[in-house]
Amino acid sequence: EPYASGHGYWPATVSEMVYEWNSPEGRIFFGFCLISAFLIFQSWYPYELRNVFTGAEVIHRRCFPIYWITFRQMVPVVGLLMLISVSTVPAALASVSDEVAVVVHLVGAAMMFVGYIVAELKCLQMCGMAGSVQAKYLDIEGPERVVREVLMVIVLISYVIFCFCQVMLVVGAMASPPLCCADVFAAQRAKAGVNLARATVETATGMVLALKVCSFLSE
Repeated sequence: EPYASGHGYWPATVSEMVYEWNSPEGRIFFGFCLISAFLIFQSWYPYELRNVFTGAEVIHRRCFPIYWITFRQMVPVVGLLMLISVSTVPAALASVSDEVAVVVHLVGAAMMFVGYIVAELKCLQMCGMAGSVQAKYLDIEGPERVVREVLMVIVLISYVIFCFCQVMLVVGAMASPPLCCADVFAAQRAKAGVNLARATVETATGMVLALKVCSFLSE
């Protein structure tokens, strides 16, 4: 039976769309991400490719004496593995223990997204992240640098939009009156561990729907 809003449930993130392990989309997402993580890790590309090899450049000699190439090799991949291994749970279905899993999932997402962004900004020496040591090793040719810088600007803008939408959804739900109009769930069905489709009574509309769509697309 269709919802009164006239459309189905729209997830706010990709992770929310594929949170069910046994669903087709969940299995496809896990499988392809696992293959990606394995291949990226086995490639050791930060050590092999001259356009990302920063040599002996360290993050901070006293506080965090880790090579940038080690950071780029480990942090995004481990974050991706955490993200797919510990799936998120929609708020309507989450118990207290599920909230812990959500935190672990978010830490993995931050390691993957922010870790890669920071490592790439360092390579491109953007946002004031220049280094004297890496200049001796890096070899980024003209057209490649322009393409990578343009892509990084797009990534940064998209990530800022995503974070803004997420914050607005949380703040809007806590406001009085709350932002119009959030999804409505049947409490008993939601807490019974059923899937999200069965727990949903009405889907989001108005500003909440716009923020969810914008969040999903920017991610």
